[in-house]
Amino acid sequence: RMKYAVLSPAEFIPNEVFTEFPGLDSSYKVLLVNSIVVSQEGNWILVTQVEAYYHDHSIDDVSQINRHYEYPEKLEVAMEKCEMGKGTWYELRFRYQKLEFIATGGIFCEEKDKTKIGAFLGVAVPSHLTLNTNFLLFSLHQPTEIISCVRMLRNYKKKASLKKLCFKSLFFESIDFSTPAQLELYKHEPNGFISVCSKLLHLAIIGQLTERDLEDLERNMIEFRHYESLGFTSLPTKEAVMEQIEKISKKIVPVKLGKAKLTLIKLIVNRSLDISNQDLMLLYNEIISWKVKSLNRERVKQFVKTYQ
Repeated sequence: RMKYAVLSPAEFIPNEVFTEFPGLDSSYKVLLVNSIVVSQEGNWILVTQVEAYYHDHSIDDVSQINRHYEYPEKLEVAMEKCEMGKGTWYELRFRYQKLEFIATGGIFCEEKDKTKIGAFLGVAVPSHLTLNTNFLLFSLHQPTEIISCVRMLRNYKKKASLKKLCFKSLFFESIDFSTPAQLELYKHEPNGFISVCSKLLHLAIIGQLTERDLEDLERNMIEFRHYESLGFTSLPTKEAVMEQIEKISKKIVPVKLGKAKLTLIKLIVNRSLDISNQDLMLLYNEIISWKVKSLNRERVKQFVKTYQ
């Protein structure tokens, strides 16, 4: 069974949101997850996961504030163009008062053949849907089961960064169609730079990183012979590692290893407990974010192959 509304849908927001933002009108209760958005052009998206943001830094300092924006009193659905650096993409957004949801996963009909499905994971919606307008929102009559996790961010040092405001369909999570837990890749990845980086970030961000953890992480690096990436054939001393990192950074030696991996090795070998936000963002953006995007592509490809 499904319910729908035109222009001003009134009951599509996750119940869990009201725990975090009690000032919202509690008549908005039904999940956006597993809802269907249909455009005037006849295209549709089944939303499998969303992230929530509240545009008040006293509550959610992760959100972006536009002091000239008039917040809607009714739930609105829209495609919004986004830009960062040289990149441009469109996001499917749901707004109600200061609360905003961004679709971060979904299934859609293909442009050339409406009988075939496509899928996406991440914030960017498929290009052929970006100019769609005038949306209808359909939701299950009974709320679907969901799981909550932290949002996909670049900066996890802000107060609200670890709030579990990403809502995923339990069903689609169970068939491996959802974004991976970006701060817990170490639980699934084989021992390597990605696994070690993920564990370091996880512990540093939650404030539980200890010298013992750094010792364990260095042992993990030695197991996969990280020193070979630095140009050594056998395990070097700490002093030799630091000297080689300096030479690689200055391009004195012909060894190609990115700044993020050099920083990761340096932090662990030096037993650095106080890691700067700049280094955390470097590690996340250059090592973890790349892997998350790769996993998203793999999961989308497998989903479409399995259920087409």
